[in-house]
Amino acid sequence: MMDTKTLVVGQYVHLRSGCYGDSGRVVRVTPDGVDVQTGVMQNDGTWNAHELLHFDNNGKGCNDEGTYECGPWEIVEFDG
Repeated sequence: MMDTKTLVVGQYVHLRSGCYGDSGRVVRVTPDGVDVQTGVMQNDGTWNAHELLHFDNNGKGCNDEGTYECGPWEIVEFDG
């Protein structure tokens, strides 16, 4: 797991749930963890948002936010 205390708003992170991967950007940092917005960057530079995920200080997502087969998302790395 990853320590989320060094993450900042706007930073891109990579997520994993078992064999599945995703990415997003940090939209909120709190003392309890971070919120990450997943989505796709469009050709015109706008962000097509999909869902807002919540992570604790260790980068582990909420139990009800993940994949059916593999459970909660986890932050596995970030772009510094």
